[in-house]
Amino acid sequence: MNTKFEIEKSFGKVTIEIVELKAETKIKCQINGKEEFVAKNLDETKKALVFWVAREIKIDGKIQKIGGVVLPNFDEVNAAFKVSKKAIQEKIVAEKAQKIADLKSGKTKIKVSYHDGEYLSGYTIYGEEAELLVELKLAKYVDGWGYLVNGELVKALGEEFAYEQAAEFAKPKLDTIAAKKSEKEAELAAKFAEAKQSGKPVEISRWMADCNDPNEECSVDVMTELAMPNGTVKTTRQHTW
Repeated sequence: MNTKFEIEKSFGKVTIEIVELKAETKIKCQINGKEEFVAKNLDETKKALVFWVAREIKIDGKIQKIGGVVLPNFDEVNAAFKVSKKAIQEKIVAEKAQKIADLKSGKTKIKVSYHDGEYLSGYTIYGEEAELLVELKLAKYVDGWGYLVNGELVKALGEEFAYEQAAEFAKPKLDTIAAKKSEKEAELAAKFAEAKQSGKPVEISRWMADCNDPNEECSVDVMTELAMPNGTVKTTRQHTW
């Protein structure tokens, strides 16, 4: 729903319209019935409508350039803009949720397409379909290329399949990941329990890192992550010579 305002200024009439587009809210402006243009934003500090480019208007018989106009009804215009912006955001969220629901229920199929790139080629996917396959560990984002779909998935199910089929294909791997995570969490909990009981730090992990002190005569440091008796994690650094 679009909202229109007409403001009288010393140089004439300013018409402002809050316009709801598919994915965003814009502020259209017109001065003295001339060409309509899109404004940049509403400045709450100056209580003004700000233009992207300075506009030429006639003030006291002289052509002048202005970068915006102070609005006597700024709060009203700003409130309408915020209401419109919130409505657009809620609509986007609702549409996204519906798309995901349709995919998960099988109403909409997941479709992948082959992308022949210069450095990487493979099956790709976008939007909500990509998000769902990433959750299932069946796709990953490749910077500068897009979402790369697991080739074995495509071999097994083809270029069009239901979410339930993908979830079933992913289950063995996801179960293995969950089991390993559970095992690590149990090991970590046991080390914290040991640290609390003994009153002494218990080593969680150890690795090598580049030396962080140019004044030390070593190239690598030994990093140790410790479970502390108070339930916190402490990381220590030991130089090597």
